[in-house]
Amino acid sequence: MAEPTRVVAYYRMSTMQQTQSIPQQQAWAQEVCAKEGISLIAEFQDEGISGNKTNKRDGFKQMLAFCQKHRNIEAVVCWEASRFSRADVHETGYYIWQFREAGLTRMLTHEGWTDWEQGTQRLIQGITQELANHEPLILHSSRVIRGQVANVKNGNQNGGSSAYGMCKVLVNECGEHVRTINRNEKIEKPRGWKTVRVPAKGTQELETVRWIFETFADMDTSYRGIATDLNARMVPSPAGAAWEVNSVRKILTNPIYKGDYEWGRVSSGDYHRLLNGEIQVSRRGTGRRPNQEAFVLPGAVEPIVSPDLWERCQQKIRSRRQERRKPRSMGNVLTGLLYCGACGGRMSGDGTNPRRYTDRDGHVREYTYVRYTCRTAVVKGRSACPGYSIRETKLLPTLVRKLQELYLGDDRIELLRVELLRQIEEQRGTEPDRLEHLRGRLRQIEADVKQGRDNLLRVRDSAVFAELNNALGELVQERTGVQAEIAQLETTSGDDQGMEKQLVEMAIEKLRRLGQELANAEPQRLREVFLQMLVRVDLYYEEQAAGETGKRRRFLKGVATLRPQNAFSGKCEGCSSAFKSSICCLRASILVR
Repeated sequence: MAEPTRVVAYYRMSTMQQTQSIPQQQAWAQEVCAKEGISLIAEFQDEGISGNKTNKRDGFKQMLAFCQKHRNIEAVVCWEASRFSRADVHETGYYIWQFREAGLTRMLTHEGWTDWEQGTQRLIQGITQELANHEPLILHSSRVIRGQVANVKNGNQNGGSSAYGMCKVLVNECGEHVRTINRNEKIEKPRGWKTVRVPAKGTQELETVRWIFETFADMDTSYRGIATDLNARMVPSPAGAAWEVNSVRKILTNPIYKGDYEWGRVSSGDYHRLLNGEIQVSRRGTGRRPNQEAFVLPGAVEPIVSPDLWERCQQKIRSRRQERRKPRSMGNVLTGLLYCGACGGRMSGDGTNPRRYTDRDGHVREYTYVRYTCRTAVVKGRSACPGYSIRETKLLPTLVRKLQELYLGDDRIELLRVELLRQIEEQRGTEPDRLEHLRGRLRQIEADVKQGRDNLLRVRDSAVFAELNNALGELVQERTGVQAEIAQLETTSGDDQGMEKQLVEMAIEKLRRLGQELANAEPQRLREVFLQMLVRVDLYYEEQAAGETGKRRRFLKGVATLRPQNAFSGKCEGCSSAFKSSICCLRASILVR
């Protein structure tokens, strides 16, 4: 008596909502094996995964490895060919070839046997695979994207995992929160119900998100510095592994934390993708691409961080890209800001070797003096620079005091506000005269262009024709520029003026906040304030005779250069020159005796 055919069975369902699918497939397979008189050796299954993602189907790969190992399996049993694969004919054929190499020659479905050794049946299966199994998946892909776009346009949130520090809540048709959905949990929503994202209150993730934003805004740190700190404190990352630069960057640039839901920023898809507002066919190998026209629902989510904190972080990210300055998470307060007035070289801080002393009670204590020394003297020797240096404890308090007195006092800030508003009003007052002048110039250009065209029609000399034609081209180009400027002035409204005044008030409030933070800030926060205000501080010294042959170096003054955006009205106390909000620098003498 011949031995029964040895087979393996494979079951698959595409979504977790198909709860009865696999038990039904299994019941059919066991019944058909008994009816056909074949021996079911092993069963494999994949739950909640599409048939076109073969490389992600662990059960399918385990079945292939099992057949390759035992080499005595003759066939595979599936409810239908689409359960075996929904990939295209080339990918499906690749895996069928591997099964054939392992000894399998047939596949049994509810429609009957398919013999992979016969060319006619292979051809029929290939056509069926492409038209009945793979093509419907492509059509379904475009319909899904159209549905997602329509859902977002209606003010709803699409599916997908929730951001770090957020969770998803199931909401019924009355808008009531039913329950919280666990991360990676698959649920079946009743018709008319939806899911929304809310902050995961009372969790470590929520506090971590706030800490990341506050630390990045207030400290001179980087993505990597924040990731290193989180890893040192063993804070779980979004992926559950170690924190990386990209993990921190995604959090700091995700608008959901300020309350805006965004969908479609990254374009991806196996068969179709949304790119620049259009549903396009995906090409293999293109991967994920940035989408310039993402959908944003402002205020759709309860924010975790304030608008001010969000904007401070985004401004720092933009400035880092422009300046390409690497932050110094562990640097001294004035590192990168001090320069030697003698040679122009940068002065670096050295406070790595702490000193110990014993106090009156016999306790051993530790202290560190940070001293900034000119790098030119260190690298090139005293012949290039005398090697001036200064202690941080001598310079820092005076620098803070001078900035507060001269530029961050309430009277100076108010003076700045009045001056900026005056300049806005002055600029607005000149716009009507400018507009009338431009209109007159445009009328003159139009007349000159008309006359120039008439002259061209009467010219017979080719040299004169070329000269007139060039002059006419210059007039047309000037006309285009004048028309653009007129259009810009005509569209300027009172709303624009109100926006400018609002920006002035925001800048003034920022200066007041800097003044308040400057007094009692921690070292790293103090460094961040300096970086926002100062470009550099040049230190000047003088040498005095000490004894018969010696010389004593005496610190004379420091000249601080403010950043261009920190504008103050009046006269510069350093050089007595008048300046307005467009000044490129502001000098303040800082004298330390």
